[in-house]
Amino acid sequence: MKRYITQSVSFSYNLKTTPIVFVGGGAVVMKNFSNHEAKNISYILDVKANARGYEQLATMGLKSTKRLS
Repeated sequence: MKRYITQSVSFSYNLKTTPIVFVGGGAVVMKNFSNHEAKNISYILDVKANARGYEQLATMGLKSTKRLS
C-alpha cells in the first residue's frame, strides 16, 4: 500500500486535498490494509464496479458508432 501512496505523492498529488476514490477489488484491499483515513478518500467496495463501468463505456461507444440500437 505504501508504494501506491508514494507514487501518488511523486506525481505531485496532494493527498490531503485531492479527492481520492478507490474502486472495485482494489478498494477492498486499500480499505482493509491502508492506514490512511481522510475525508477526501472514499471507497466503492463493489468488486464488479470496474466491469460495470467499462460495460457502460462500451455501450456508449457502440451507440455512438450506430453498432448498437
